[in-house]
Amino acid sequence: MLLIECRFKVIIKNNCHLWQLIMKKHKNVLARSFEITAKN
Repeated sequence: MLLIECRFKVIIKNNCHLWQLIMKKHKNVLARSFEITAKN
């Protein structure tokens, strides 16, 4: 998935509303990836 490859940088900064929609669809997978990205 392209969204995962960009590591949420663009999504968080420019598309917060899109991020929320994605979280509703893929809470478990993206939440884990986001936590790792946020720590780094």
